[in-house]
Amino acid sequence: MAISEAEQRRVAIKGVLFSIPIFVVAVLLTINFGEDLISLAEDWPGGPAGFMVTLGAVDALALLLIAIACLVYAWPEQTPPQLRLSGRTRMTFAVAGGLVTIMTAVPLASTLPRRQGQSDSCDLSGFGCFMREVHSDAVLSGWVALMLVAFAGSLTLAMLFRRNRKERAPQAQP
Repeated sequence: MAISEAEQRRVAIKGVLFSIPIFVVAVLLTINFGEDLISLAEDWPGGPAGFMVTLGAVDALALLLIAIACLVYAWPEQTPPQLRLSGRTRMTFAVAGGLVTIMTAVPLASTLPRRQGQSDSCDLSGFGCFMREVHSDAVLSGWVALMLVAFAGSLTLAMLFRRNRKERAPQAQP
C-alpha cells in the first residue's frame, strides 16, 4: 500500500515548512559563531581534518535517518522487519535527522569554494573562509567522508529493502 500523491504533497509541505526556520537559525549560528567553530575544529581530535570528517559523516548518517523514516512510511509492506517503526519513532527519526542534517550541512556548505569573479577577500574569522584558506585539505576530507558514508548507507538500505522484497515474492511452482 503506497501513499497517495496528495499525502506525499502534504508531508513534503510540512517538511519544508519545518526546515526553513531551522535553516535560517543554522546560517545565523554559523555566521555568528564562526570563531568558536574554528576553535572547536582546531581542538578536535585529528584537528580540522578530523572535525570535517566528523561533520561529513554525521551529516550523511542524519540524511540516512531521514531516508529510513521516509522509506518505512512510503513502503510499509516492503519494509524489512528490523526497520518496522511506529509512527512516533518515524517522526522522531525524521525530525532528529532533519535537525542534525541542517545544523551540520550549513557549516559544511560554507566551506565550498566561491564562484569565479567573486571577491577574493575573505574574512578569516568566518568558519568557511578560514577552512577554505588555511585548511583546504581538511575541507576535502570532510566532503569525501560525507560521500563515502552516504554511499555505504544507501547501499545498505537498498540491500535491506531488496532482500525483503525477494523474501516476500511468491515462489514459482514447477
